[in-house]
Amino acid sequence: MHRSGVKSAPFLTLAILACAPAGSPAVSGAPEADDCALPAAAGNVDTLLIAVADSIRPRRAPVPGNEAERLAFRQAYETLVRIDCNGRLRPGLASGWRSDSSRTVWTFQLRDIRLDDGTSLTARNVIESWARHGLADRRPWLREVTSASDRMLVVTFTTPEPAPVALADPALAVGVPRSGAVWPEPTGLFRFEGNGAVRRGGDAPRALRFQSGSGRDLRDVIAGGAHLAITSDPGVITYARGLSQFDVVPLPWSRTYLLVSPTAPPLDTGPDSASRRRFRMALARDAVPVDARAAEPPFAWETAFACRTDFPGTARPSRRVVYPESDATARALAERMVALAPSGPAGLVVTGLPAEALEKSLADGADAAYILPFPLLDPASCRTVPSLPAGTTIEPLVDTRQHLVLRRGAARMTVDGDGIPRVAP
Repeated sequence: MHRSGVKSAPFLTLAILACAPAGSPAVSGAPEADDCALPAAAGNVDTLLIAVADSIRPRRAPVPGNEAERLAFRQAYETLVRIDCNGRLRPGLASGWRSDSSRTVWTFQLRDIRLDDGTSLTARNVIESWARHGLADRRPWLREVTSASDRMLVVTFTTPEPAPVALADPALAVGVPRSGAVWPEPTGLFRFEGNGAVRRGGDAPRALRFQSGSGRDLRDVIAGGAHLAITSDPGVITYARGLSQFDVVPLPWSRTYLLVSPTAPPLDTGPDSASRRRFRMALARDAVPVDARAAEPPFAWETAFACRTDFPGTARPSRRVVYPESDATARALAERMVALAPSGPAGLVVTGLPAEALEKSLADGADAAYILPFPLLDPASCRTVPSLPAGTTIEPLVDTRQHLVLRRGAARMTVDGDGIPRVAP
């Protein structure tokens, strides 16, 4: 019901990542055509007003901690490589890369990126940016990072990698710390200043201004002059489709919701794969208040077992089905699980938990089941996903996506594989 009228787009299906032959450059430059670019005229606004729901905090840059920061930081801080909306690996800070015959050692040639002080970005800058957030400690697949020269970065993985997709993780975006500066120095198209950002080069809008819609109906923010917003709210999507000056574009499927149980799942989702798929389709159709589909393989969470923790052997799970308290989709799924579960002397109850309490409950195996969101396209990051406990039952439920609301002619945009748009130069 909530998907009626959804327009198709050429970038909704992620392709399998191709890899180059061993010992040869994987990429020597950006592909000529960008079929992830939105079909729009050249941007003609001086300042692009972007509606966001969350606060944007300088102390977290360049590693995003919420959806607003994922959108904002994407405009100012680049990763070594990025994944486009069709699942292809594209240049980021690196103009090209090659591996040795073992596929464990990858060497990246950095582009000549000028920092604000006139110096060029170096491999040492990249290493220091990653170290600043302790990222290597959270990535068991990353063995070593060294600099072969100022513009040659060498990354050694613990196991062979057919392509260095893990380095497209937004948590590995690079910002160069400067003493006394509020924001790390940018490596992307825009530089943050105060509550907005200004252009560093190219033909993009001169500035970005972020307007928080927290506590307000996003429809009012759009009507008030916003040029761009990302939403999963069916009411906002329907409203924006009725405005002739806006395009509404479905973004790539970006999130999978899982039912994680420390022992037996709270309900039987079916005896075989076909019946479980029908169960997931019913959830997507009837239980979820956003654009959703039955969760479909390949499942990114299957590669994240290195992030898992073990439940204590003495754990006695409560009767709660818990979810992140601010996630309306997770709440709706938790409520449906409880409604469908067989009743007993002590029935299941639904409880939303803040992030810290949810993490502790998960590590302790303290509750009967968890509804957890997981990035659909996740390059093996242990930082951006919940730890997956060993010995649990994990059932994929639904995939969800958001929609981009963009005022026509406001700016040229392209879309990354995780559903985040970026302003194009």
